[in-house]
Amino acid sequence: MRLLRIDTPAQLADFAREHKIPVNWHEPDQVGITAKVSGQALDNAGFWGQNGASADFPSVYLELWVTICRRREGTGEEIPLAEVNLATLFSWACGYKG
Repeated sequence: MRLLRIDTPAQLADFAREHKIPVNWHEPDQVGITAKVSGQALDNAGFWGQNGASADFPSVYLELWVTICRRREGTGEEIPLAEVNLATLFSWACGYKG
């Protein structure tokens, strides 16, 4: 499954609105949203995510990313929706706009 790749704060805000996540991201689990972190390296200049990873690329260099999921009611199954690089999230939190 091809996931939404989030590369800008505006894309993240659009995703949040679409999935009824509060703008402050307080208790997104109340609307069924969960997240998991994958990868190895805290960086944002290379390869990350299900869509950006390659079987030929050593996993030690795979950058950390967050997969945002929706928990399916009744089963608890997590359905991946979108991905965002973790170091990029930190940069946005510090006010980076580039």
